[in-house]
Amino acid sequence: MATQAHPGSSIVVDSYGQVFFVDTGQGIWQLNPQGRLTLIHTLAYHWMALDEKGYFAQSSALGEFDRGSFARITPVAFIPTLIISSDYPIVVGEDSGLYYVPYNRSGARELVRRTPDGQRSVFAMLPSSVNDKPMQCVRLLRSRFRHTKATVPTRLGSCS
Repeated sequence: MATQAHPGSSIVVDSYGQVFFVDTGQGIWQLNPQGRLTLIHTLAYHWMALDEKGYFAQSSALGEFDRGSFARITPVAFIPTLIISSDYPIVVGEDSGLYYVPYNRSGARELVRRTPDGQRSVFAMLPSSVNDKPMQCVRLLRSRFRHTKATVPTRLGSCS
């Protein structure tokens, strides 16, 4: 099957084998396991995350914050839940947090964790430029997270 799409930045696959992708010209598409392609939403942001467990399925905490727009595009209480973001790559963690890095023109960047009830915390401080070897930082933070005994750490510190 061939289709044309304006380049979005997100493709996710749920546990049922459904593929969802962003077409920033038209919206969110769903490709089911039988090969049927359906436009499921016309909000055409760049970034999308799959909330497989539905942490944000009934949340009203999404909207405008950190100079970006975040929206749940699946109906209330629908699981899996799809969340889209206008400006930042996003992911929903196993700890129920929505993670993203807001744009910051100068200085260190924050890896932000937002909970389904809207609480915002700085999960980690990231390097201010690519010259600071951000992948080493990500590996370091990931190793700290794996070895944290708390089920939902609120902050891991910086990469320095």
